[in-house]
Amino acid sequence: MGSGKTMRKLISLIILLLLLFLAVEIASTFIGQWAVSRRLQAKYSLSQSPSVSISSFPMVYNLAKGRIRSLSVSMENQYLIRKENDMGFPVMIYIFARDINFSWNELIMGKPSLNYIGELRSIAVVDEDILSSYLSNWEMAIEWVGENAFIIKSGDSSKKYQCKVQVKSNKVVELIISKVSISNPYFLSSEGDIETGEVKAIDFSLLPDGFNLENACLKRGKLLLYISIKGL
Repeated sequence: MGSGKTMRKLISLIILLLLLFLAVEIASTFIGQWAVSRRLQAKYSLSQSPSVSISSFPMVYNLAKGRIRSLSVSMENQYLIRKENDMGFPVMIYIFARDINFSWNELIMGKPSLNYIGELRSIAVVDEDILSSYLSNWEMAIEWVGENAFIIKSGDSSKKYQCKVQVKSNKVVELIISKVSISNPYFLSSEGDIETGEVKAIDFSLLPDGFNLENACLKRGKLLLYISIKGL
């Protein structure tokens, strides 16, 4: 009997310790994510608090050592594109990092000094609706029919275009738009079928300091921007 009670107490103690460890792990993760989010919003004057996800099990041990295995950040609806009225329109920014060292005290104070041993990369996405409105001067409907091809409809008529993307500088992307005169919906045409292209420049000068455009591409109506980051 005595050994049975001792075993039950031991099992109860183990369960209690596991629950306590889990609670501390969750709390540590929340504190770390909150501190990084607060840091990013303050440093870059973001319009909304970014969503931060930290993966570094066991979190308590790694935070105590000033170490994060992987970090992902989602900055939704950040107004980073300049228009003539300087209001901009929303862009999604995603940041991925791994193998990070930091100061625990600075993290709690919201001013961490993050040192990246591993990977640090970022991508920004201009959504299809936003890009379509921009290409049609905010007036007409656009239908994307390929990776970089679209149709602008106005009344009973429609015009077909191809769009190529190039990075002009570390804060400017150019869209080269060419009207297509053939009926092929996917624009698999010869060079003679495409008219001289119009160039539309998109100014991303509202990107935070240290964020530089490296490359860009179109993915069926979405503009993807590949960004290098000096640090967070």
